[in-house]
Amino acid sequence: MPRNDMTLNPDRPGAPPDPIALLVELDTRLADTLEGVGALRDRAEPGFRPVAEDFHALHTRQRAALGAMLRAEGHDPARDGSAFGTVHRAAVALRDWVGGIDGGVMTPLVQAEKHVLQAYDAAIAATPETDRRRVLDADRADLIATLDRHASDDG
Repeated sequence: MPRNDMTLNPDRPGAPPDPIALLVELDTRLADTLEGVGALRDRAEPGFRPVAEDFHALHTRQRAALGAMLRAEGHDPARDGSAFGTVHRAAVALRDWVGGIDGGVMTPLVQAEKHVLQAYDAAIAATPETDRRRVLDADRADLIATLDRHASDDG
């Protein structure tokens, strides 16, 4: 069953989403995005490198916080990530080969980050008001603030 519908409870159709499965999905999306952002950072033109470094540092912090949550639930976040991480790296390499990594990558970067925001929204909606929810809310707000801060960096 595809995991993109954000219900993530295939054994019980119509049941509420599984909060832990949604955290795993969020971690997978963060892992994939972090791979792409890491490639951006490594290949970025000097003027765009601080933007890529900012997103890389943000997602590294977010994955560490989410990893702690998942390990507390007995999940190994090191196994998360999907083929999309490889796709992101390949897309960055192609973009670099064709025209360089500069502010022109902001539009596809924003699209990738929207995918992460969707996973945050689903995980937050399925998580009761707890410290975990407050961390997820804060991490989502940090992502929006980072997007807003760099919105004008689109070359």
